[in-house]
Amino acid sequence: KSVEIYSAYLRWHDKKFLKKNVELKDSALGKRCFVIATGPSIKTQDLTRLAGEISISVSNFYVHPDFKTIKPLYHIFAPSHLPITPEQYGVMLKDSEKYFPENQNIFISTTDRHIVEKFDVLKKQNVYYYMPGHKDLKTRCTIDFTKQLPAIQTSPHIAIYLALYVSAKEIFLLGTDHDWILHLGETRHFYDEKDSSLSQAGYNEWSETDLGTECAAYVSLWDKYRKIRSYAKHRGIPMYNATVGGLLDLFPRKKLEDITKETT
Repeated sequence: KSVEIYSAYLRWHDKKFLKKNVELKDSALGKRCFVIATGPSIKTQDLTRLAGEISISVSNFYVHPDFKTIKPLYHIFAPSHLPITPEQYGVMLKDSEKYFPENQNIFISTTDRHIVEKFDVLKKQNVYYYMPGHKDLKTRCTIDFTKQLPAIQTSPHIAIYLALYVSAKEIFLLGTDHDWILHLGETRHFYDEKDSSLSQAGYNEWSETDLGTECAAYVSLWDKYRKIRSYAKHRGIPMYNATVGGLLDLFPRKKLEDITKETT
């Protein structure tokens, strides 16, 4: 009971850090948006095509050689979670400062605000906070970044929520390979794991995994994507998967080359 009370207090206390998010509501009305994840497939795509587009990148995408060309409007960090330690997460945020331009818009979980403050990072960037939640997304609810968000399982979920909050007219997914079950123990990303600041700080992404656990994770992951699909469809917002390959089969496929030939 005391844990529940403390959690409720933290949610109440952290709400003040969400207030400025209201300025982003409907800010991309009538425009399309690209969500850029970090799957290995993006190594095969010419992402410079996204220059001038509204894009939201996640996780370690900032190490991509085309990051400064694409200039994602927003970058999102997923909430820290076990077995990642606060120290490792802080090292990652500190490392990220080398890649971000001044005034880069960055989203970080309210649960990690203390890490930002402890490591005194991202002073030259424009930091927004979001509050992760545990309730499933409902078709008729409202995604509101000034309040607690629906449940997530992966950073692209947060990016999609943001794309919906800014009222993008179309949403395209890139790098959402989600095919690590075919490559257990290998890299899940476009970059070499040993080059990741998290890995160099001692984090091992494959430290606790087995086939059964991964299969269960897929069921949950697909369920959340289905709920997102229903939410977007109910609002007349088309979503497409522009990832090359991968296993995510819930959205119509489109090629990045064809999309960027279309008029905006």
